[in-house]
Amino acid sequence: MTASLLFLCINKQLDLQSAMTEFLRTCAKREGWYEIRYKFQVAFIAAMAVSLPVCSLALLLVARKLPISSKFAGLGLIIIAVFVLVRAASFHHIDRLLGARVLHFKLNWILELGGISIVLVGARKRWQQLNKGTYAR
Repeated sequence: MTASLLFLCINKQLDLQSAMTEFLRTCAKREGWYEIRYKFQVAFIAAMAVSLPVCSLALLLVARKLPISSKFAGLGLIIIAVFVLVRAASFHHIDRLLGARVLHFKLNWILELGGISIVLVGARKRWQQLNKGTYAR
């Protein structure tokens, strides 16, 4: 989970997805398949949509013997992955979903910040479990 979150952090700061999009756009124009790029975009989003539940299931299987705090953090990571999937789809003209509001909050805020918050709560609880009795209160 740490490696995934570290990668997402670096990606967010360096805007790697925009650089990759521009690189692929340049390749598509140069190679002559820019006009049919939509097929590749749909295939990419479909691959992400299939890999998300598979990876989530793998995470849940690995986490089944872990403490509830770690499972909770894993749930947060899955929510962040859903946000990444929706965000990736939005790069390909599906922006309406990200702009949708739930109880006056944008859906992308709920997914991204909610997922991060859940990971933080799980990590904090795990930290407390590991350090129980270490600190005088």
